[in-house]
Amino acid sequence: MLTFYGSSIIGTSHKTNKKPNQDYFLVRNRKKSAFAVVCDGLGSKKYSHSGSRLLSRLLKTFCIFFSEDLNRVRIVITIVSFLWRLLTFFFGSSNFDSTCQFILAKGKYLVIGQLGDGLITISKNDSLTFYESKLDLFINETNSIFRSKPKDWQFKVVNINQNESLSLSIMTDGISNDIVKSNYKSFLKEIIINLSELASLEKKKLFLHDLLQSLPNKHNRDDKTFIIGF
Repeated sequence: MLTFYGSSIIGTSHKTNKKPNQDYFLVRNRKKSAFAVVCDGLGSKKYSHSGSRLLSRLLKTFCIFFSEDLNRVRIVITIVSFLWRLLTFFFGSSNFDSTCQFILAKGKYLVIGQLGDGLITISKNDSLTFYESKLDLFINETNSIFRSKPKDWQFKVVNINQNESLSLSIMTDGISNDIVKSNYKSFLKEIIINLSELASLEKKKLFLHDLLQSLPNKHNRDDKTFIIGF
């Protein structure tokens, strides 16, 4: 089973304005499954850093109920959405708004879920696929946990084979808006090679942190979060 690693850094705009990192991520690596989630709090909302953290934690708790049956996944997401709204209600749920992306790897399949901005990639052997969530065409805004309904999530099941070379990545729009897709396959391979050479988890985390700090677009002032699994 693959293992997820991740890192997140605060954007320069939030440093300047003395705001916390509004991205939040969690990984859960087990012998028979692996789960990764990234939530990006909406920058204009007062408590979005808390909303993204809460949504990540709820999904990490309930991911054990996901399966390749997408009807079951939708039921779990409906429960998670209800709990998120309940736990944020008294402070105004709109103040906690967040987007979200996750991947569950289990057995012979992957389940991916997306709500709002960001990017998920799946590389199988030499084939690289990009998964991007769509904008709401009527209001030209990204979907988010407060503004959207459970039916607005995008889900997909991807079959995998243990004999395949498999790597996955999730990133917030602080990174996805700047990447050059034609170069991403080689970029991903280079990251995997470097991580594979590092023995400890702490060194892997430090490598990813330094990687995010060194990304070339200095004009993107957004928070940046990146997860890779291989």
